[in-house]
Amino acid sequence: MLKDLNQYGARIEGLEKLRIDEPIYLMLPGLQPKLAFVVWSRERVSGLEFEHRLHDDVFERLVSEFAIRHYREGHAPKLAPVRHAA
Repeated sequence: MLKDLNQYGARIEGLEKLRIDEPIYLMLPGLQPKLAFVVWSRERVSGLEFEHRLHDDVFERLVSEFAIRHYREGHAPKLAPVRHAA
């Protein structure tokens, strides 16, 4: 599962520990599979670096069309209620 994204790479969760430099094809909405390489990995979390960075316009479109819309549609993480000391 994609957890973080920038123009240069991503953080994914859910796969077993991956090998450093292992190639991964990341599927991003509206794009061809994006080749990335594992730069760090521990347990079920890994950091990827894209072979070619995402163009700024492509990244901006991904964020505005998918991440922000997902947040606005009520899929944002629920925050715990704030407790005040008595």
